[in-house]
Amino acid sequence: MGPSEPIHEPLGMYKNRFKAEHAQNVSEFFEELVKKANIDEEANNETVKLIRKNESKLRKKINQHNKYNVLKLFIIILIILSFVISFILLTNYFSYKTDIYQLFFGIGCVCLGVLGILLIIKVVNKKIKLFDSKIAELKGLIDKLYYEAWLQMEPLNELYDWDMARVLVKKTVPIINIDPYFDNSRFNILKERYGLTEEDDFYKSVINVESGDIIDNPFVILDNLNFEMAKKTYHGSLYITWTTTRYVNGKHETVRRRQTLHASVVKPYPRFYKSSYLIYGNEAAPDLIFKRSPTNINSLNEKQIERKIKRREKALERLERRAIKNNTNFTALTNTEFEVLFNALNRNNEVQFRLLFTPLAQKQMLEILKDKSIGYGDNFSFIKNKKLNYIYPNHLNSFDLACDPRKFIHYDINVARKNFNDFHNNFFKVFYFSLAPILAIPLYQQHKSHEAIYKKTLGSSLSKYEHEAFVNYLGEAKFKHPKSITSNILKTKVLKEDKEKIELEVTAYGFRGVERVDYVPKYGGDGKIHHVPVPWIEYIPVEKETTIYLKVVDNLSRNDYLKHLKANQGLQNFIQNFNLQHSTFNFRKSIIAIPSSENYEEIDKLLQKAIENDNKN
Repeated sequence: MGPSEPIHEPLGMYKNRFKAEHAQNVSEFFEELVKKANIDEEANNETVKLIRKNESKLRKKINQHNKYNVLKLFIIILIILSFVISFILLTNYFSYKTDIYQLFFGIGCVCLGVLGILLIIKVVNKKIKLFDSKIAELKGLIDKLYYEAWLQMEPLNELYDWDMARVLVKKTVPIINIDPYFDNSRFNILKERYGLTEEDDFYKSVINVESGDIIDNPFVILDNLNFEMAKKTYHGSLYITWTTTRYVNGKHETVRRRQTLHASVVKPYPRFYKSSYLIYGNEAAPDLIFKRSPTNINSLNEKQIERKIKRREKALERLERRAIKNNTNFTALTNTEFEVLFNALNRNNEVQFRLLFTPLAQKQMLEILKDKSIGYGDNFSFIKNKKLNYIYPNHLNSFDLACDPRKFIHYDINVARKNFNDFHNNFFKVFYFSLAPILAIPLYQQHKSHEAIYKKTLGSSLSKYEHEAFVNYLGEAKFKHPKSITSNILKTKVLKEDKEKIELEVTAYGFRGVERVDYVPKYGGDGKIHHVPVPWIEYIPVEKETTIYLKVVDNLSRNDYLKHLKANQGLQNFIQNFNLQHSTFNFRKSIIAIPSSENYEEIDKLLQKAIENDNKN
């Protein structure tokens, strides 16, 4: 595919070309990594085979060990019973001299108990000790084999990087560019040229962001952690008893009655949920506004779709008559199937709607909507607000687009290969079909952006969305208030920024919980009012502020970063001395996070020295 060749048929090209090409590109990319890492696959396979073999042996030994423990417990119980029975029998015999058999049985039980003790000491304990030794030996061997397997795979594990998915998508579909990170240049273009509103909403936090362009028209995909106050029902119960008296057969009879009273209360609680969506900027049809939602046609067969279209034809006619009466400009397209299934009847500009949805665009969009086997079908909402397009695909909510190298790190070359190929093929499918409604509109690929024509450039520092994504990657545990018992919304604020570093203030918004009890009056069967206790939790907002520092090192790969750490003993010692664990000192998308100003200066000096030494070599 040429560098500027447009996508004519999104669904057909994915099925007949892109899917297979991308799978091949991913496979070749992984094999190149294996070759570059100089992995001895046969040696790793043999090590993993030994791990599996010894793990199987270990499971058998553990099962045998457990059986002997059960046997030991059974014998102990028999010993105790034997001595108890012998004590009873011998006591009775010597007390009453009644039955000689009690003496014999008593002595027999004593012998049985002694035999049990000898059996445990001479046989069972020795077997258990032997199995303990074998299990410890096998565990030690397995640990060594795991260590060996990890060492064999270490060169490959260090080659995984954040930009692999970006590089692979670009190779398969050259007109799609994914940025190394979402910078202010892209962000400002979306704001200034396309009208993206800058949100500063502590009800949501960006947990991952991917930005880029399609033939120079910008897009951004956001994964958000959202928060809202919802309602939760708490339940409680109270057990009551009372007595009643009745007259039966000339006598008073007292009856005891029982009842469990139930009560509930509804209280507010913080609900956290994920949402993912695509924002795409294009200056074509700049005044057009509409909104469409999924029409659930994936679950319908052709006849059901036809019936649906026929039912909606009359509704379209009514809308046209109403538009004439109200002097509005709605006119249904001749393609009734598209009108019904795409269902963007709330559009505000008929001319621009037709300009955008030409017969070819209608055909391609219908193919995407009616598809049941290639992509995801009609599972998306589509909102166009002038120059901005918002796509909300349901499939995007269940897939993490972050190309985190930790997803691929493994000790087994075969598992690593499968994980790598599966993720990147799934990534491409999810990513591509999130863009598919945009790619179905030919005019969008024909329209060059203002920035592409005039080569306008703005700033290049990190956008606030990338700030939030980074601190969420570090994990909320570092930032949350110590009394918070819920998820946390992490928001960032730039305190100071220069060419060297970004000083960020991270505010974690969460909730502490206070146990409460409401007493709900309930009428019992005894004719009295009882107050049923219903325990519930009151959620009270808490927040905590933390300062961290980000350093952007463009073109620094993860592999180079790890090499610098290995080669620079001073940097290793510093990290170890300050206990800078994974959550506080990290690398992501050519960005390094550092926990404090004092640490920053030292780490920056050591890192720069490592990079300079590497460049000299």
